[in-house]
Amino acid sequence: MAKIRRYEYQKGNEKVKSNNKSSKKENISILVVDDDEYILDSFSQLIELKGYTSFAAENGKKALAILSKNKIDVIIADMKMPEMDGMQLLKSVKEKHPEINVIIITGYGSIDDAVEAMKRGASDYILKPFSPDEIILKIVNVCKKKKRQVKIEEITGGKSHLPKIVAETDTMKEVLNDVKIVAPTNANVLITGETGVGKDIIARLIHINSKRSNQPFIRMNCVELNEGVIESELFGHKKGSFTGAVSEKIGRLELADKGTLFLDEVGDIPLSTQKKLLRVLEHMEFERVGGTETIRIDVRVIAATNKNLSRAVKKKEFRRDFFYRLNTVVINIPPLRERNDDILPLADHFLTRFTEGEKRIKFTKEVKNMLLAYSWPGNVRELKSTVERAVIFSKGGDIDLERLFSEKDSLDDVEGTFTIECPTLILDDVEKSLLLKVLSNARWNIQQSARVLKISRTTLYEKIRKYELDSFRDEDNNPESLNKFS
Repeated sequence: MAKIRRYEYQKGNEKVKSNNKSSKKENISILVVDDDEYILDSFSQLIELKGYTSFAAENGKKALAILSKNKIDVIIADMKMPEMDGMQLLKSVKEKHPEINVIIITGYGSIDDAVEAMKRGASDYILKPFSPDEIILKIVNVCKKKKRQVKIEEITGGKSHLPKIVAETDTMKEVLNDVKIVAPTNANVLITGETGVGKDIIARLIHINSKRSNQPFIRMNCVELNEGVIESELFGHKKGSFTGAVSEKIGRLELADKGTLFLDEVGDIPLSTQKKLLRVLEHMEFERVGGTETIRIDVRVIAATNKNLSRAVKKKEFRRDFFYRLNTVVINIPPLRERNDDILPLADHFLTRFTEGEKRIKFTKEVKNMLLAYSWPGNVRELKSTVERAVIFSKGGDIDLERLFSEKDSLDDVEGTFTIECPTLILDDVEKSLLLKVLSNARWNIQQSARVLKISRTTLYEKIRKYELDSFRDEDNNPESLNKFS
């Protein structure tokens, strides 16, 4: 049995130093606050013996002084102390350091105080009398919770704000109505739609309006992970379970416990992994890769795909049983080309967003016609990128066709988000203006203009003849010639 030596305190009983040779297995700092020197000493010895860093303070005020100079992860504080009791310390800590976990020590007959402390933000409580094993268990559980929260924030990027939902068309209003109905339930949801329509936003909207809104929302893009990695990401793994597994990993299913797991592009999950996920959906349990311990969870699954899963099932590229488990409720988001009345409100929303705090600018009538006429194969994501780029090149002026189509991007062969793959879809008057603008900017260099427009030179010659644009060639520096079709 390891020999435990008495600890010597620095000035003010602030920091406890240990002579035991146990290495710090985790970078966790624990502050014990109690007016009983024996309890301080005993707790500190136990904490250091288990490999954590310990601090000690004999009252609440000294504890706050330590907090101002040191990074503390966990506070263990007695409820009854002079000058500042445990409840007052808890309140002060939560106001200034909400991320710190606080464990309150209270007498057996004061269980109501412990309950009240939990309501005010304490992570746990310890009832007197207590055993060393109980103390360590409480610390370990709180540290696991903190580690889990840190991992969640790494994945989600911390707290995220839901973008505004713009819905003027009846089809999108129906989508939002479906969200309102299904969100309060625990039903699994399958969101379908083309790339860029906003499936991830609808998934977050369901979570925010659910009973799990205060719990984690964990997103996993299945298309970005190969078969050898996806199971480790989903289920986690034990240390040494495969080459490169140098430490234990908590999977996203476990991180999403009590909350929502969003499986984006679920159609790309390998068949072998689908079988294991089916068990999770049916029994809410799994084992980590390389582990034998059964982990039980409570997770709501929202999945999204741009694939036709029914067709994939027929081709045996997607498990039928897994498909039926996922599609308890199906929400289909229509492409932007089928939501014409949403295009301009969305464009105005993005314009306001990207010019926030700057001079208010607007789209010209010519650009509005272009936005409405374009088919938007990249959907809302493409529209957003197009508006953002137009704002960058606007230099504070209203957005016209020249700013909507960045000449620099096109001439340098930078792939733009706004491409004209099918000019016949564009209204004649808008197409005339666009052709004239590109020709003028390229000084009537046909090869360069065709490259900007992404059409062949033959097609460009045909359009020049069709719209009789040669008549403008000698006036290409005259601004009036550019406005005849506005």
